[in-house]
Amino acid sequence: KTQLAAEFARELWDAGELDLMVWVSALSRDSVVSGYVQAGIDLVQAGTDLRLGPENEIPERTAARLLTWLARTRWRWLIVLDDLAGPAEIRDLWPPGRPSGRTVVTTRRRDADLLAGRSLVEVDVFTKTEAVEYLRRKFENEKYRHLADGDDAVNGVVADLGALPLALSHATAYMIDQDLTCSGYRERFANRKKRLTELFPTLDTVYDGYSHTVATTWALSIEAADRLPPVGLARPLLEIVSSLNPNGIPGDVMKASPVQGYLAERLPRQPTRDDIHDGLRGLHRFHLVTYEKSMIRVHALVQRAVREDLGALRSTEVARTSADALLEIWPSADNNEDRGQLLRANAMALQDNWPAAIWDLDQGGMHRIMMRTVESLGTVVQLKEAIHLCRQLAQQAVERFGQRHPDTLTLRNQLAVWLGDAGETQEAIISLGSLIPDLTAAWGRDDPMTIAARRNLGYQWGQAGHPAQAAAELAAVLDDQVRVLGPADPAVLAVRAELVYWRAKAGDTTNAVAELEALLQLATRIHGAEARETFELRSLLASYRAESVGYAQSVLEMQELLADMRRVLGPEHRDVSVLRNNLATHRWKAGDWPTAATELQKLVTERMKSHGPYHRDTVATRHALSGVLIDLQDFDGAAAELDEVIEGMRQLAGPKHHDTLHRWYELACVYERMGRYHQAAEALQAILADQLMVLGDSDQAVTTTKEALARVTAASRTEPSPAGPSREADREA
Repeated sequence: KTQLAAEFARELWDAGELDLMVWVSALSRDSVVSGYVQAGIDLVQAGTDLRLGPENEIPERTAARLLTWLARTRWRWLIVLDDLAGPAEIRDLWPPGRPSGRTVVTTRRRDADLLAGRSLVEVDVFTKTEAVEYLRRKFENEKYRHLADGDDAVNGVVADLGALPLALSHATAYMIDQDLTCSGYRERFANRKKRLTELFPTLDTVYDGYSHTVATTWALSIEAADRLPPVGLARPLLEIVSSLNPNGIPGDVMKASPVQGYLAERLPRQPTRDDIHDGLRGLHRFHLVTYEKSMIRVHALVQRAVREDLGALRSTEVARTSADALLEIWPSADNNEDRGQLLRANAMALQDNWPAAIWDLDQGGMHRIMMRTVESLGTVVQLKEAIHLCRQLAQQAVERFGQRHPDTLTLRNQLAVWLGDAGETQEAIISLGSLIPDLTAAWGRDDPMTIAARRNLGYQWGQAGHPAQAAAELAAVLDDQVRVLGPADPAVLAVRAELVYWRAKAGDTTNAVAELEALLQLATRIHGAEARETFELRSLLASYRAESVGYAQSVLEMQELLADMRRVLGPEHRDVSVLRNNLATHRWKAGDWPTAATELQKLVTERMKSHGPYHRDTVATRHALSGVLIDLQDFDGAAAELDEVIEGMRQLAGPKHHDTLHRWYELACVYERMGRYHQAAEALQAILADQLMVLGDSDQAVTTTKEALARVTAASRTEPSPAGPSREADREA
């Protein structure tokens, strides 16, 4: 801001548009008055018609004489009040409004008093492009050019310092003094043991006109903000802010009970919610944070400067307070993805800033906030991110606590869940195969965590295409749970529902409807009519009842269920998305093909946006859509969808998985219906080779492929060769 004001003053002076330019340091009222007095003395000595009082006149009266003269003179003047500390420093000392006069004020403050009748020019940090250009200009001298050692290193310094001009200025001076490259500086900056004062030059080596270094600039602002009412609140508020995400902290974190308790210990009385709001606005007025629309943003260097002034005990207290506050405001259901993303970003900032506090052996293990973050990622089906974070946390847990610590075992189990949901079922099964013995050894066969892992193993066997194996695993789990918990426990109810599902998938559908009807009555009594478990049973029952009552009736049942689920869970919940997929599929089977196609196309678009093209849910919906398009005789559309389905299956299950090969077989059949027999034959030959390798010659799928290959091979004899004239003519057309 000071440099911009100076450049503006130089431009006016060099253009001959000024007769008088006065530069005043406005850090205090005394400095403003002193600047005015000295300007008045200089003007008198220059022979102007300004008249001063006696030598013993109080300085403020002399300053007032200057302002009176500015109001009547015809001179063209500019007054720059640099680094104004606050409105009180300039009260009754504002230069007069005159057509021939201009006043420029630079300040970190954002008080409403400063803006009355004045134009505000917000000066933010550099843009990335401006910051990179600034750094390169600093190093353009041949002697220093080697310090900018690559675009990545230069961009990295800009990112580390948040494009803050003052920090970039001092950092480049430090690098030049130390003959330190950008890469070398980044290594030092990443070292948490180094304080900011060690990463910038000292005040006596700064020659750029700044009166303070980076750290002292903020220290002075914090002290001033802490003197605003409610006195003493700004600093502890900023301590909490320093632990969280600089790009966005929900304001309600600061009003959560853990933060209120932290603040109360540092103030003479319990702060109210209004006090906290006013304290944040005080930080906002000094430009230490931006607090608008219940959102807090702060520069990362401000956070680091604050964190470095906290001792080890205070740091741990701040971290745990912030983590507890995040948990308190985190909704039980992640229905709002923007909110969930914001909370996860703040949790990850805690993990980055205070790893020792988040992983604390004295407290018995990992803070619950990290597990909540993993759960949230999985709930909104950001499975790659969930798996990455879960792997990272599980490895850290092993290193800190050992292979059989409760946190380690919990994370390993959750990792297997997300691996399976992402379609990596083989890795999930292998992981569970090593986890279950560890759980059994640590807690016993009947422990809830061991039971959960065994249930998960059954589920993963089913997802891998082995429903009979899934049913066998779950039957053993059910026997143990009935023995330990009794037949009416909610956990027993859930396993019974899963067992019905996989037995039906394995071909035993005879008793599925009766079993599900009995389970639904139990679930309604135990969980309530609007619980997720009850909704899931209603969905399963509608699906299985379709074979006896018809798909038109099941569509009506699913529509009613969809309305209930949207009302209770919200329209973005994954369970709602799954039911919409199933409802569209039942419409298709009921013969309402156009409506089914429309709903599935809409769902594909939504799932592409939220999950990506190769998520299990996206692939499943595209597969259903391809079937509807075949019935609608849109073979080109069906082939395009199946192309994407096959690629998705290759990503999820592998190129030789039986489901992948079957989807490829379906595409070959579409080619056949389109009359593209040569293309169908080529596909079937490749499918058959893989099936023989994976399934063996006696498998029914192999027999089906052989029959289809014989059929299209015979038909291909009547089709023009792909290289023939008619195919060339088609291409030209």
